[in-house]
Amino acid sequence: MFMDDMWVDEIPEVGEFTLELQLTRKPKAVTWEPGHQKLPFAYDDGILRVKTPRFKIHGCLAVVAK
Repeated sequence: MFMDDMWVDEIPEVGEFTLELQLTRKPKAVTWEPGHQKLPFAYDDGILRVKTPRFKIHGCLAVVAK
């Protein structure tokens, strides 16, 4: 049987995720977009560590350089 209609009633949240990024210098700020939510982060020996908030569908981690 072929079904051409498929509906999604709800998209569940995902996360939190802990990310590690290699950077050449410590960032000035790290935010979660949309919403410009400032995120706490750690930077040590060239590695940025940050935890994302829970989110639906998509989000963006913005790393602001000095």
